[in-house]
Amino acid sequence: MYRPIKLVLLIILFSLIPIIPFIIFGEIPGIAWLESMQSNAWIIAITGLSLLSIDIWLPIPSSATIIFMGAYCPLYL
Repeated sequence: MYRPIKLVLLIILFSLIPIIPFIIFGEIPGIAWLESMQSNAWIIAITGLSLLSIDIWLPIPSSATIIFMGAYCPLYL
């Protein structure tokens, strides 16, 4: 009986690890920068592609990067 409880607590702990930065920092700091750069789609596109390239080595949330790029870059750039 002790082993299943330990396993459940371990799963909960590992599930909370990605949430901790959001609790500490709150809103993503890049949102304000992206909103101020909305008129210059090329800078957003280059920054987004750079972040996706860096995602190979660093834990950058690629899904959030793609969502921001889609929200702030028009289809034709």
